[in-house]
Amino acid sequence: ASQEEGRRCHQTLASLKLELAERMEEADALEGKLKSLRGRLHQTNADLEVKEDQLQELKKQNEVQQEMLEDTQKKLMTFVSQSEGTVDKTLLRRLFVGSFQAADAERQEALRLMASTLGIREDQLRQLRSREPA
Repeated sequence: ASQEEGRRCHQTLASLKLELAERMEEADALEGKLKSLRGRLHQTNADLEVKEDQLQELKKQNEVQQEMLEDTQKKLMTFVSQSEGTVDKTLLRRLFVGSFQAADAERQEALRLMASTLGIREDQLRQLRSREPA
C-alpha cells in the first residue's frame, strides 16, 4: 500500500511538473508578447511626439502666414484708399486740350472719356451738353 501510495505521489508529482513546465512556457510566451507590446507602445509614443512637433510647427507657420495675409490686406486697403480719386493728369490734360483742337465728333468722344474718368454719369454729361452754347 505504501508503494502504491508512493507511485501515485510520484505520478502526481510528474503531472504537476509537466503542468508547471506548460505554464512556464505560457508565461514565457506572454512575457515575449508583453515585451513586443511595450516596444510597439514606445515606438507609437515616439511617433506621436514627432507628429505633435510637426503639428506645432505647422501651427506656427499658419500664424505667420495669417499675419502676412492680414498685413498685405491692410497695405492693399491703404493703397486703395490712397489711390482712390487719383487721376492721370497727363491723360486728362491731353483729352482737355485735344477736345478744343478736335472736330465736333472727336470733341464729344474726348468729353465722354473725361467724364468717365472723373466718374460723371452719361445722363449727367448729356445734361451738361444740353446747356452748352452752340
